[in-house]
Amino acid sequence: IYQYIFFFSSRRRHTRFLPVSWARRCVQETGVHGESQIKSAQIQKQKKIIMDLGADKKEEKDLIKKKRDEHLVELRTKRREQDIIGKRFNIQSNATNLEGQTADLIESKGVDSSHLNQLKIHIDECLKKTYTINEFEQLALAINSDNIFQQHLGVIGLRKILSIEDGPPIQIVIDSNLIPRFLEFMKREDQPHLQLESAWALTNIASGTTQQTQTIIDKGGIPLFVNLLYSRFPEVAEQAIWAIGNIAGDGAQYRDMILKYGGLDPLLKIVDSAVKQTTITVSYTHL
Repeated sequence: IYQYIFFFSSRRRHTRFLPVSWARRCVQETGVHGESQIKSAQIQKQKKIIMDLGADKKEEKDLIKKKRDEHLVELRTKRREQDIIGKRFNIQSNATNLEGQTADLIESKGVDSSHLNQLKIHIDECLKKTYTINEFEQLALAINSDNIFQQHLGVIGLRKILSIEDGPPIQIVIDSNLIPRFLEFMKREDQPHLQLESAWALTNIASGTTQQTQTIIDKGGIPLFVNLLYSRFPEVAEQAIWAIGNIAGDGAQYRDMILKYGGLDPLLKIVDSAVKQTTITVSYTHL
């Protein structure tokens, strides 16, 4: 036969029966006596159990939060890598096909016709060639040359090397201090093809990491790209759009800088012109 301690709980308005053996254990563990003290000891023990459960839950929540944060970092890293590949892929797949189309991008004002024809032939030959990283030093020397033929060779060659999908030598170009030379060529309104190739090379560099993109910005690249949006050569303006898109995609602060330098108005004009041209083309095809 079991013996029980009986007491009444006014707060809960019901009676509870506790085994004597349990009550004695409470007395031994806590050193308290009497029903009220036993009840208090019971409450304290329940609180301890609840606190222990709460601590376990907190640790579990912290662990879940840590795993979630790690997962988000992993997702952001993967998305960044996909963006980089995507930007580089878009540059290659949507850029203007220049082979055999250099005539419209070479100024003829004040230039000897024979010299002009030679330059066109030279550019076409450069465009048809395949370049490797082993030719980097030769191409770097050509870029820094004062000869317009060599300048085209160097810019076209490096642009092609920077256009490869896997492991383009972006950092090597930066470390070789070639970005200022590309930016200088972008100012050459008398050489629109050189402008195009330089803008294209810098667009590929801007498809790299944020730090690599920042290098272009630190050298004054944004206002030069905005200026190219006003070019009368659609190919040059289009390449400037690609570059601005790559830069703006790296962060809101870069987007704000583009707006600060007046990049929105020429972009809207180009978009409006493209929409009108598309509408005219579609209407014509349905006649």
